Amino acid sequence: MPMALPPPLLSSLRRALLLAGCAGLAACSSLHAPGPGCAAVAPSVAATLPAIDGFMIDKDDPSQYASWLGRKLADGRLMREPINMIVIDAAAGNDEDAARRLVDAFSRAGYAPRPGHSSGYSGRMDGKLYAQQPALKDHAFSDYMWAFSNNHARFFGPYPGAAGRVWIGASSREKGVAHDYVSFRQSRNSMQAALVQHAGVRYLGCLGLDNRLDLASEQTGDHDGYASVLRME
Repeated sequence: MPMALPPPLLSSLRRALLLAGCAGLAACSSLHAPGPGCAAVAPSVAATLPAIDGFMIDKDDPSQYASWLGRKLADGRLMREPINMIVIDAAAGNDEDAARRLVDAFSRAGYAPRPGHSSGYSGRMDGKLYAQQPALKDHAFSDYMWAFSNNHARFFGPYPGAAGRVWIGASSREKGVAHDYVSFRQSRNSMQAALVQHAGVRYLGCLGLDNRLDLASEQTGDHDGYASVLRME
């Protein structure tokens, strides 16, 4: 049985293949094949991105990945929270400006920072941990009150990329005061559409992060292993 590579190594391999010009190789088609309903991001865009760890990092123990509610769900498995959105800010002047612009874009799209969500998580790019936005305690970008069905997300960055400052995010849909899981894909797609329609953000396509799990002890729900890539200009 072939050895499974962890997401950071897979992301590094993806970037190396792109930089080497891997057109025609089987590895390229498997790493960059688009998910259902989305087109693959251009290799020239993917090549500017850092190695992205495909999962949100736990808020209490940075050596562990975050799981939904921090406990096993009804099926006895942990729900690991995947990275499913990438935002490239091509116009931010510095890190503080990038954070302000991110909050502004999400607010204009109807996803202002709202209370009622756990916070303090991080994301990993090129081996370095990046803190959460929104930075307010117990806040996340959300389209409705936490006690009702809502789409919400936490973003991490910014990474100083070749094409702009890079944010990675974990977007999910939940329902009720118990924060019951509903979907990763619904939230990602709704958030993407709102950013494009209301905040002037450009959709660039999907990037495979090889972060879909369906194991005996862990899963990623309906996540398809892809992240939506968007650009702020």
